[in-house]
Amino acid sequence: MVAPLKFLSSVAEAQLWQKLTDKILHDVLSAMRDMEDAGIFAVHVGVNFAQADLEHPHLVNRILWALDQYDLHPNRLSIEVLANVAVQDAASPVRHSVNSLAKLGCNVDLDDFGTAQNPCDSLCQLDINRMKIDRSFIFDIDRDPKK
Repeated sequence: MVAPLKFLSSVAEAQLWQKLTDKILHDVLSAMRDMEDAGIFAVHVGVNFAQADLEHPHLVNRILWALDQYDLHPNRLSIEVLANVAVQDAASPVRHSVNSLAKLGCNVDLDDFGTAQNPCDSLCQLDINRMKIDRSFIFDIDRDPKK
């Protein structure tokens, strides 16, 4: 058994983000196709993408190819992006990937919002469908006047 942080650190050290992401993406989309063929319909599925994934120049094409391979529309995939990764300057490859995927029809979910500083003006520049607020952001909201 390997702890998640140790595993992810090893993946980063070995520069295997692209392979891991492709494996997860294909397994998830394959499962969606199998479920749909069996009469079980999931509206969409979320897949987490790391900064290294989002910076890769061919990510959008890899995702489109995978969706096409399993005959799934882009709106069936939610791209989950950590809030601290999404908040980058306008010229960043991350912002380009996120906005390109959103324009193609993929959903974009902002994950772990509230765990770090997230300038709202930067967030407004992203085409986000849903924001997943971390519980630490709202924990004790009824008792803590700052929240």
